[in-house]
Amino acid sequence: MADFWRLTLLLGAVGLAQGSLLPHAGLALEQAGLGSGTIGLILASHALGLILALPLTAPALARLGARATLMGASGSAGLLVLLASQPLTPPALTLALVLSGIALGLVFNLVEAWVNSLLPDASRGRWLAIHCTVYTLCQLAGPLLLDALGHAVGLGLAALGLGLTTGLVPRQGAPLEEDPEGSPEPWHHWLREAPAILWGTGLFALFDALILGILPLYLIQQGQPVSLALGAASLVLAGDCALEWVMGWLADRLGRLPVQLGCGAGLLGCALALPASLGTPFASPLLFLMGGAAGGIYVLAVMSAGQRYNGARLVRITALQGAVWGLAGCLGPALTGLLMDLGPRWALPGMLAGGSLLLLLTLALETARAGNAVSSPPTFP
Repeated sequence: MADFWRLTLLLGAVGLAQGSLLPHAGLALEQAGLGSGTIGLILASHALGLILALPLTAPALARLGARATLMGASGSAGLLVLLASQPLTPPALTLALVLSGIALGLVFNLVEAWVNSLLPDASRGRWLAIHCTVYTLCQLAGPLLLDALGHAVGLGLAALGLGLTTGLVPRQGAPLEEDPEGSPEPWHHWLREAPAILWGTGLFALFDALILGILPLYLIQQGQPVSLALGAASLVLAGDCALEWVMGWLADRLGRLPVQLGCGAGLLGCALALPASLGTPFASPLLFLMGGAAGGIYVLAVMSAGQRYNGARLVRITALQGAVWGLAGCLGPALTGLLMDLGPRWALPGMLAGGSLLLLLTLALETARAGNAVSSPPTFP
């Protein structure tokens, strides 16, 4: 499993870069005198870069191969992060965010597909949980690095991490480069074939963006102390890190679908119970469990992709997952912010509950479709 650890460290460098770059950019834009709405749009340009990485992944893989693409994209991202640490005008910083999103998106897409292709089905859930936990922990370390060492040093270390991890890319070719099927399927094909995989990824991306950006504001508006509001996101992410492996282990033991349904139902229940729990002793464990359920949803979406696809098709579904992540990261906080102006008590819980319900519906739809396919009698000409 040496290649697994090499690729996991590479993804950890991506998490550290994102966790450092986005808070730095937000503070730099605020110091430049921009309003919160403009800052939000500029920060969303990084997620736009993740979306733009989708159409570039397959051509880069076909022309350069997985190893050269990973090394080039990771090195380019390191230079862009280093550039962003310098005083830049808002347009220049926006361009750096878009380009870094594309480069990091390419790394994310190929690393996720490569790791998934290495893992045996019997222990896929546990290994993927470790892989995703490393990414989350490194992402959390980004803001701490900026606070402890200063923005210039923190971003410099994040850029150095990306540069050093280019040497960790495995030398042998990834099992991703052959495309026996020729032309790829159109994107709407995947919406019909794998809606639960895509929405499981989108729901976690939505959750991640709302917890980091909207949850503290939501809690303050609901009359909670500022200290609780600021610590709530850390508590949720702690639940994510602590319970991801448990969810992966359960999926290996019980099967993916029951655990995936349980995580969706758990997130739905936690979201609906959140308003009533505020100000009570139940709020903290509820937030912790909410993080674990959301983290499990993402791990199991990645696990499902690895179980069902391989080779070029695994690269395509993984790249599309990255694009869905970027789209949810762009639209989710903006829509929730608008809803908070209309109904602040239920805006954030309602978005999470609605997303969880949609996941349960897509899982039920895929299960029913698979059952119909198995039960249908063969036809003969």
